[in-house]
Amino acid sequence: MSTNPEPSTIFWNRLLAAVDIIDQQAVPTDEAVACLLALEEGFSECFDPADNYPEYVAVMLCRAARHRIELTRSDVLQTPLADDLRGQA
Repeated sequence: MSTNPEPSTIFWNRLLAAVDIIDQQAVPTDEAVACLLALEEGFSECFDPADNYPEYVAVMLCRAARHRIELTRSDVLQTPLADDLRGQA
């Protein structure tokens, strides 16, 4: 009889895999954001902060990092230089 791994075990394994992907220098920003979003969406409802505090905090960190990346990208895309570059395309 095989047993299914605990959600926290699956989470930590997927988080480690995401770190490996994001840590690659050549990874596109969209792929890094997708890794963070997958962790956030896949596990945001799995962990109660009272029972699984480390996992809960890690999911919140993924959410915050994704939001920061998206804000930074939107700030860059809304600069006058970016507008000039889009006009030249």
